[in-house]
Amino acid sequence: MGHSIGEYVAACVAGVFSLEDGLKLVAARGLLMQSCEEGRMLAVSVSEDKAMEIIAPFGTDVSVATINAPESVVISGKPEAIAAIESGLADEEAIETKLLPIPRASHSGMIEPILIEFEKVAASITYAEPGIPLCSNVTGEMVTEEITTPEYWVRHLRQPVRFAKSVQTLYDQGFEIFLEIGSKPALLGMAGQCLPDDAGMSWLPSLREGQADWRQLLQSLGELYVRGGTVDWVGFDKASDDRPPRRKVQLPTYPCQRQRYWVDKISSGDANTPSWLRIRI
Repeated sequence: MGHSIGEYVAACVAGVFSLEDGLKLVAARGLLMQSCEEGRMLAVSVSEDKAMEIIAPFGTDVSVATINAPESVVISGKPEAIAAIESGLADEEAIETKLLPIPRASHSGMIEPILIEFEKVAASITYAEPGIPLCSNVTGEMVTEEITTPEYWVRHLRQPVRFAKSVQTLYDQGFEIFLEIGSKPALLGMAGQCLPDDAGMSWLPSLREGQADWRQLLQSLGELYVRGGTVDWVGFDKASDDRPPRRKVQLPTYPCQRQRYWVDKISSGDANTPSWLRIRI
């Protein structure tokens, strides 16, 4: 599973398209997005239904862009409309807002002018069904052949990211370990809000600010292994530019100290006494 543009990475790993085709899609997406009018994105601590109420007066100028958790969404749209919403929510103590440092209104009506051109690029890609389970941000459900069409990726660009539903779907499928691949755990916190505290999940970052990279990787890898994850130890132990190959270390065996603890028989005793009672312990 990815998040927005991260789904291109997930699809590539799952074998939906090659790395080259994935880069082609992402590059086209970025270039076309730059041609769009300037927009704004605002994170708001409300439900999707509440967000729809908030943006309703602004019509097509604002859209719900992502649903990250039951009480966490991002709205996206024209700068003046987003500014008006942010100002209107300033006095709402129960609602937190944060303007995201993004100069375009992703997953909103403001990107509709580029959809036709993007579909042309998507139509030039060679697709295959996922080779591993893959959860869609578009539907929040597991996907198969529907992800292998240009139309899917056009919808992916325009429609909201249903991250919260995706997390719930994976949990319902029996997944109990979430490993985030990225420079910092931006998604794990949101994912944790989607499930009960007693769900028994493991939220593993690959990197974390303030933590040495190698230490964090080892810590997450260790927990992954303890929770039953499959680890390619041969690949892990290979040499790299900054360290030699790891070698097995021979641990000391049990120290045989040659101390004897034989049970001695009693040399004499009552003939009527059972033999097992004549053993000195």
